[in-house]
Order: sequence, then C-alpha cells, then structure tokens
Amino acid sequence: RSRGLGDVYKRQDKSDIKIYYNSQLDEVAAFLVEDANANVFLTGHTDNEGDQVYNYRLGERRANSVMEYLLRRGVNYNQIQMISYGESKPKQMNRSNYEKAKNRRVEVNVILP
Repeated sequence: RSRGLGDVYKRQDKSDIKIYYNSQLDEVAAFLVEDANANVFLTGHTDNEGDQVYNYRLGERRANSVMEYLLRRGVNYNQIQMISYGESKPKQMNRSNYEKAKNRRVEVNVILP
C-alpha cells in the first residue's frame, strides 16, 4: 500500500526546497521515524526545457534534495527510494508557464507495510 502525500514543487532549473514545504516534509519525516517499517518513494520530475539528459539529472537533484531533507530529520537511509523521470512523465502538457511549473516537482509517496 502506498499513500501519496502531495508534490514538492520546484522553481525552474532549481533543486532547492521552498520553505513552504518544510512542514509537509517534517510530517513525512516524523511518520517515517516513528514507523521504521514504512518507506518513502521520491520521484523527481522536470518540465521540457533543456535536453533529456540534463532534465534527468535535474530530476535526480530534485529528488535528492528531498531525500537529504528527510535524512537531516532522522529518517533512515534504507527507508528512502528515489528515481528521476526527468521530463518523461509530465503532469501537464508543458504548453504554458503554468503547466511547466506543475511539472517541476518531486512526488512523495509513503509506502506502508
């Protein structure tokens, strides 16, 4: 069973976490620290600006930034899985700045035992 806990949206060409998402990620971290059998699956995504290799690496940096945040909050490294999809799994069509912004994200899914 998994439970999606929402997306952490990123600025264009950035991998840092906006302070807005700290409380959401703190809740995820607290849950994972409390339940050592639960895991989290992080998927990094980008819009379609730039080439595929660059976007894959950017998606990786984005997921990694969330992973590092969780580790600093005491989550065990073995509870975290991550992957980058780059631009290959857009949420929106990338036709406008709004749609591109929705594609620049890390999806956070807790996997329950």
